[in-house]
Amino acid sequence: LTETIAETDVADANQQFQQYILAHGKTELAKNVTISVLPERESIALGRLAEYAEGKQLRHYAGRDSEVMRRFASDQSVLAHVSQADPRRTLQLRYLTQVGQIGSIPDKVIVELIPATELTLEEAMFLVQLRGVLLDDYLIGNVDAAFAVISHGVGFDVKDAGEALTISIARDMPAVRTVIECYTTARDVFEGFMKDFVREHLYPLIRDHVPSSRRQGKDALYERLRRNKDLIRLREEDYGPIEALLSDYLAGKADLEEILRTSRARASGQRQTIGMQHVGRGEEEIAGIIESPSGQSRQQNEWEPAPPILREDIDSKMKVLMVERPHAKLNNFQMFLALSDRMVKHEGEFLRWPHTTKLIWGAHRIIFIFGHESGDLSLYYDVDLKTPLDVALTGGSMFPTTTIITRRRIFVPVPGPLQPAFEISERGREFLVRFDTIP
Repeated sequence: LTETIAETDVADANQQFQQYILAHGKTELAKNVTISVLPERESIALGRLAEYAEGKQLRHYAGRDSEVMRRFASDQSVLAHVSQADPRRTLQLRYLTQVGQIGSIPDKVIVELIPATELTLEEAMFLVQLRGVLLDDYLIGNVDAAFAVISHGVGFDVKDAGEALTISIARDMPAVRTVIECYTTARDVFEGFMKDFVREHLYPLIRDHVPSSRRQGKDALYERLRRNKDLIRLREEDYGPIEALLSDYLAGKADLEEILRTSRARASGQRQTIGMQHVGRGEEEIAGIIESPSGQSRQQNEWEPAPPILREDIDSKMKVLMVERPHAKLNNFQMFLALSDRMVKHEGEFLRWPHTTKLIWGAHRIIFIFGHESGDLSLYYDVDLKTPLDVALTGGSMFPTTTIITRRRIFVPVPGPLQPAFEISERGREFLVRFDTIP
């Protein structure tokens, strides 16, 4: 019976089976017991690990240090993360070491810097552009970046040296070679590819060094936004009710229905009109974003604050973008809505920094809530539709941040269930929008 169970998926869920083969030394029968693999966070059968990691370095790790996991899991190295609960943990460790003969990660990463005199022109330009992106988009000025040979498939080695942030980058990293090749073959999109490289591969490792993530960065941003609003507001009390309610909601003091029942008698927001001429194909309007190489080593939770996709070289006049098929680069969203021009002018600075994205909806309303990475500042964008949503009465969820900033537009993703609310017919569609920041 044990050998029969070993050939099925039941082996992964049956603790009695796992305890039995441990007690009787039949570790090889654990081939269908799964283990979590990083960076993809998938569950793979122990017997399929070698096949799954073909062409990549394969190691295992039995600890829980997130920094270690970020360091050793990349697009070049697969890390099998051992369970913390027995009997699965003991069985996984025995199978990995005795049957699969898969080694554990080393105690120390070896980094050998490559002298600047041995770099090619393209590699030198990569480092120059990297420093420029970190300074312009992330306000990190003191950076010592270099290429290196890094052991055990690690892509980056980041250290805070006090006066400067030291970043060592594996020279043979596939994503690096793709960007470097772009400098030679398509220089006009080189800067955009570099921005994507930093956002997808490097940001999760340097996020704690980005000034905007600290309190002083949040305070400076809020003061700048407040100054912008003071220039255009005539009656501050018109904005009071929704600010108070959303503040209570974020603090857990009010429920969703209460927010959506808020009186519509308060001051009108900006009226948005979208016609067929304002709907564009994403493959044409943001081709440079879609075509850039997609990273596979992003080591952060998809709900954590993430920077926007910055492409100010793209100039789109569209207000709705439709993408024909899902793309990992766009977190598989297929519709993007442009925020109002007034919103972009007076609050757009908020979205240039890492933020979370949450939506709540019900009846005629869809509310985007963007959260600053400090957790102390939020920006809401309230869409008031003329016709009710053809979805559940109320709903809400976190979504992976996929904000796109172009020269004149800021686009935010629209999840599949809410797409009908923004599908445009020949008659067009009109709705009101309101927005504000909540300290």
